[in-house]
Amino acid sequence: MRAATENSDLFWALRGGGGNFGIVTALHYRIHPVAHVLGGILAYRTDIARFLRHYRGLMQTALDKPVVEASIIAAEPP
Repeated sequence: MRAATENSDLFWALRGGGGNFGIVTALHYRIHPVAHVLGGILAYRTDIARFLRHYRGLMQTALDKPVVEASIIAAEPP
């Protein structure tokens, strides 16, 4: 089978791919209206453990459960 030799990675994935592989053949979305979207960046130069405790408390008391991403970047002070 010529296709199997030309696309060996794809055929490897189709045979199971080591247990950590999936092939998406279709996606179906349901969209919902959203009243408000807020985006931005907050940067803190502080003790990271202290910040994470504050962040956890803030998220636990939020009225609506927001979707929030927190990124921690270790960098030298300016």
